[in-house]
Amino acid sequence: MNPLKVPRIFSLCILASLSWALLSSSMQEPAPESGSALEEPMDLLKRHQRTLRRVIADPAQAGQGIALLHEMESAVFESMNHCPEPFTEMTAKEQAIWEVGFRKSLLRLATTMVNMELALLEGRMEDAQNLYRELGAAKKSGHNEYKED
Repeated sequence: MNPLKVPRIFSLCILASLSWALLSSSMQEPAPESGSALEEPMDLLKRHQRTLRRVIADPAQAGQGIALLHEMESAVFESMNHCPEPFTEMTAKEQAIWEVGFRKSLLRLATTMVNMELALLEGRMEDAQNLYRELGAAKKSGHNEYKED
């Protein structure tokens, strides 16, 4: 067997497995927010965001900031499969739109995190701090939309 084909086949198998896992988990019923699987990754985001604020003020701690962002990005993707229930009665179409909006807001959050990671890698601390403020605004917006008072 050609040695170059083995890694390709292996890579395709992994990609297929990951795709199946993502698809099957996205077809699960959404979990309610309180006391659910959503609570744990959201708590991690909250803790790491607080730590990140101190870290990005010091260029010498950029590596720690990047590590925090990696964990936060993972928590965001974990959260995508646990959309909170709508607060009011919705049609199936409205509920689907609600869930897509939830995932879309998390993707925007992850994009901001990746941009912040890049700013830290490139030593653009002022940009990282501006992106940190965007994270705070995104958090507030997401809670206003998807978290019941």
